[in-house]
Amino acid sequence: MIMKKIPLLILSLFLISACAGEGSKQSEQMGTAAGVVIGGVLGAKIGSGDGKVLGAGLGAIFGSWLGRTIGRNLHEMDQKSANETAQETLETADAGQTKTWSNPDSGNSGTYTPTTEPIPQNGVVCRDFESTVIIDGQEEEATGRACRQEDGTWKIVE
Repeated sequence: MIMKKIPLLILSLFLISACAGEGSKQSEQMGTAAGVVIGGVLGAKIGSGDGKVLGAGLGAIFGSWLGRTIGRNLHEMDQKSANETAQETLETADAGQTKTWSNPDSGNSGTYTPTTEPIPQNGVVCRDFESTVIIDGQEEEATGRACRQEDGTWKIVE
């Protein structure tokens, strides 16, 4: 169960780092901070008993490294393209229709594919999706669910 969530957490780090500019210290710091939190939570969930503390510590260390690496390697254009493609795909694409983004300058790219039509739940519209991100030739895949916010943007909720 935990292993299934790791790619989604990596994708979340990618989207979180989109809040900062290209190669900026802020992007690296945001990625590191998000990685520490996510890694610590994952490590605590994987560990049991007294191992939870050790798991949380090791998870935080690994998460900070991963977050810092992603934050450092994403270019502003990557972040913008990925976010725009995600928003457009979730809003307009049919289930199974894949949309892609790429940045020829960085070589980074990705895809978004809704796997369901929009699903109204308790007054909120949500969609399941699959996504890939290729950074420095390393591909990461994720699945999740995003819901439309009041301002019309889509936000990953699981």
